[in-house]
Amino acid sequence: MPPAAEEAERLPPISIQPGTWSTVQAMVQQKAGRIVVVDIWSTSCAPCLKELPRLNELQQTFPDTVTCISLNVDYVGIKTKPPEYYAAKIMKALELCDAHYTNIQCATEAELLFRELKLSSIPAVYVYDRKGGLVRRFDASMLDKDSVEEEPFTYEQDVEPLVRRLVNEG
Repeated sequence: MPPAAEEAERLPPISIQPGTWSTVQAMVQQKAGRIVVVDIWSTSCAPCLKELPRLNELQQTFPDTVTCISLNVDYVGIKTKPPEYYAAKIMKALELCDAHYTNIQCATEAELLFRELKLSSIPAVYVYDRKGGLVRRFDASMLDKDSVEEEPFTYEQDVEPLVRRLVNEG
């Protein structure tokens, strides 16, 4: 079997499960001993889609020490468009990102979730240590009003160095 085929066989299938922020928090606690990276994103967010493939790269780089979780927030609460309405579009984006990690489709309306998390916009990435404690939240609050930066963070410059540091701290 070619090496690429062997690697593909070891990866979990790309799938989506329903959940909420509480689901994510429970998963973080269940992963004690591992660093957990949670990416909150939407298919309608271009910066999200640009950065999301980096989540898979983190998972592949540190398969034994890092757990990656994506939380999609496409659901906006329209009665004629329940969370399931968005599943095909989300799955297509996950397949394009080669998202072989835990993917949750949030069943809470995006606006309510943003309020709960005091989150002004996405993308947002939460990094947890091996004990399940939040180490850092990356989001638009990182930009001050005078910033010339277009995006508040990137995986390359911000998330990945933090994860590498946490991995190296053992």
